[in-house]
Amino acid sequence: MCIWNIIRILLSLAFTLPTCVMGAPFLAYDARSMAMGGAGVAIGDNASAALVNPALLGLRYRRDRFNLELPAATLMLSDRGNIRGAWADYKNQHYEERLNDSVAAFNAEVQRQLAENTPDYTALSPLRDDVVTRSRAMLDVLEHVTDRWLGLQGNVGAVMGVPNPDYGVSLFWNAWTVGGAKIEITAQDLALLSTLLDTAASVTPSNYLSIINALQLTDPTDKLLSNFQGRMSVVKEYGFALARQTHWLGEDIAVGFSPKILDITLYDYKYIVRELKNFEWTPDLWKSQKNDINVDLGIAARISEDYYLSMVVKNALAQRYTTRLGNKISLYPQWRVGGAYAAAAWLYTADFDVVANSPASLESRSQFLSAGTEWRVYHWLTWRMGFRHDFVTYGDVATGGLGIALWAMHVDVAVAGNKNEFGAAVQMGMAF
Repeated sequence: MCIWNIIRILLSLAFTLPTCVMGAPFLAYDARSMAMGGAGVAIGDNASAALVNPALLGLRYRRDRFNLELPAATLMLSDRGNIRGAWADYKNQHYEERLNDSVAAFNAEVQRQLAENTPDYTALSPLRDDVVTRSRAMLDVLEHVTDRWLGLQGNVGAVMGVPNPDYGVSLFWNAWTVGGAKIEITAQDLALLSTLLDTAASVTPSNYLSIINALQLTDPTDKLLSNFQGRMSVVKEYGFALARQTHWLGEDIAVGFSPKILDITLYDYKYIVRELKNFEWTPDLWKSQKNDINVDLGIAARISEDYYLSMVVKNALAQRYTTRLGNKISLYPQWRVGGAYAAAAWLYTADFDVVANSPASLESRSQFLSAGTEWRVYHWLTWRMGFRHDFVTYGDVATGGLGIALWAMHVDVAVAGNKNEFGAAVQMGMAF
């Protein structure tokens, strides 16, 4: 009965939340979590508790007296729309230059025929077909890349902690980043290209003689306003975590919090696509900086020795910031619940974002279900695997990794990915 009371309490807290909040995707802050699909809220190491769920500092399931992690680093790159391939194709195929040449050749032939008074659709036909083909090809590639984005997520941190069920404490520094870039194809540009395509396609042998005197195609390539945008948040956190375990409803329950100081750097830039050949890397022109405070809150329960339940709120104080270009970047609370079962050499765990996180910059919305398993092959070797599913974009990421522990030292590595996303993580530290 006590188990179900705790479950009901956690679920009632979680599902009374709003259905969507704005904030960055929930990151995997350490290699062990990334290797298990990003799940770690219920069973993260004492060492990384300050970054994942501060309550775990007080919920002892290992005998560690001291932890030091340096570094704990992760990186995830996303290109779900294959925008890199589309952009490379756009540059390599020289769509704008070829369309410009085709329109110029078509108009020159019309003017020649008018000047010599020798209307000849047969001579014009291949030039007309060339304009149709190239305008359609350019329209197709622009429609493909619109509203698709490149994403980057990652962090690097250091943690020093003393886990204890009476008062677990940890000091931490962490720098995390979430950013994205996309090509915005304007409705005006699509309309200009569609008009050119329709006008060229409307020229036929039956109407050529009647329209030749007014026939002049308009080259849209110097009027295109489609743009390349980039936006990124780099947040440095300095803080401490404090946790305490109590005995409630017949089970061990720990609560924890992590107050922190935030040093926030925002980057925001925008360039017209046709002017990208003059692009210069001048971050100081796009940068703005803020300082703020925030706090993470967590609760974790150990049930019947082998089962764990938890909930964490990252960045519990909602914040909103304005970039140099006037765009809004939001840092709103992230709510996640987790559960785990640990017995003998095996561990199974899963986390779930209770509410969908809307983009903090240009990345897509996300709502992750993360799950994984861990197998202690030998006392010094641990094997991990997992997956992460996004309920918003329906993207699945497979993950895996290893942990090696020799004496008091340990090294953990992880990889994650699918055909359009790739991530890696490394973590080194000691525990005794």
